[in-house]
Amino acid sequence: MHNTVSDETWAEFDKWFEHENLKNSKIPIIGTGGNINKLLKVLRPTQNDYYITADSLLQFKKDLEQVDLDERIVKFILNPDRADVIIPASEIFLRAARNINTTEIYIPKVGLADGIARELYKKHSVVRKY
Repeated sequence: MHNTVSDETWAEFDKWFEHENLKNSKIPIIGTGGNINKLLKVLRPTQNDYYITADSLLQFKKDLEQVDLDERIVKFILNPDRADVIIPASEIFLRAARNINTTEIYIPKVGLADGIARELYKKHSVVRKY
């Protein structure tokens, strides 16, 4: 928020993609969390889709930037705590998409915490024999 991310931090962000051999890999992004879930609700083509396109996200970000915080809350049905962070969150996803050179962002029904809990359960569960 408030453009507090320095150019050096963005450069580090971009460099990470190179370091991890992801630059221009064209792999889809998987997003999780409140901001991307809200973006999915607003932008998904149909109720059964669990992805958004980078192009639709870019256009929506531009639409958000055209109105002030109060108008964002009303016009886009955003909670106040979401309305102030959704633009910078969008920029993170868009920048990642540009680095990877991908067009789609997938948003699964379950979140990261759900996936970790499932993996821990599988790892530590005991198979009971009756």
